[in-house]
Amino acid sequence: MMPSIYPWQQAAWRTYQQQVQQKRIPHAILLTGVAGLGKHDLAVYMAASRLCSEANDAQPCGQCHSCQLLAADTHPDHQLIAPEEGSLIIKVDQIRALKEKQNLTSNVSRWKTIIISPADTLNTNAYNSLLKMLEEPQQNTLIILVTSAPTKLPITVRSRCQQQYISAPDQEQALAWLASQQPKQQASHQELLTLTLGAPLATMALVETAWLDNSTQLKKDFFALLTGRADPTVLSKSWKDRDLKLIFRQLQHWTNSMLQTHYTATESTQSSAIPFSPAFCWAISDCILRTITLLSTQTKLNNSLLLEDFMVSIMHQTYQQPK
Repeated sequence: MMPSIYPWQQAAWRTYQQQVQQKRIPHAILLTGVAGLGKHDLAVYMAASRLCSEANDAQPCGQCHSCQLLAADTHPDHQLIAPEEGSLIIKVDQIRALKEKQNLTSNVSRWKTIIISPADTLNTNAYNSLLKMLEEPQQNTLIILVTSAPTKLPITVRSRCQQQYISAPDQEQALAWLASQQPKQQASHQELLTLTLGAPLATMALVETAWLDNSTQLKKDFFALLTGRADPTVLSKSWKDRDLKLIFRQLQHWTNSMLQTHYTATESTQSSAIPFSPAFCWAISDCILRTITLLSTQTKLNNSLLLEDFMVSIMHQTYQQPK
């Protein structure tokens, strides 16, 4: 099935349309933005606009033979490079095989298209092999890299692509779109949008997995940690295989809520409203933000060590609290 353009992607699509109209299509595009904005779907739509035999103003028709082949994932002039089944990385052999195929002439369309997603999963040798393709672009070939973590890509790769940042929609637009898709779950959308950094598709996925219902144990674990009643080793084992970025955004949300309670509660209710001091909450927030930064910028992290380090730093703050 041919993907469509989401409302919050219109600005990026218009930029691309203008490039097509002006015949200034870059040989490589790097699509970035937080996870859950449909960047991969946009990449497929951009590829379709080049492969379609009946494209009008860069819009793929969705009906021609080329569009049908792409929708069926069988287009001979289109390649999707992603981690192979059972692997978390894109290997150099995949890029080498891609380069060999790119040396062949196109079969159906005038153009050849490549999508690499997620681009931050290429290993070092794969990046080096891809760099040679970017340095020597072929005519009528469009390479689209998709990532939610552009800083994990080597600067040599990023500098050879035209970057297009896909912004999350404002809250009003996001909530309206989510309401149209999940009308019975509107009550949970606003809180979940905070966790997904405003990404509607990621928010939909959390609703479908009942994240808020299933986060009860996580909240118990977090408050056990804050009160010095948790075992960091045991806790890190239970967290390490989960979505750590999402977990830490949830912890940040709870910490921010505690701070908000401190600054909005009256003097008479403040002590009973939250058992932790503002200074302690700020210190916890700093620990969470440091960990989020590491998760967002570093590669080859050891999740167990990262979690244990975070939990030890929390416990250090706990022991410093006035008794």
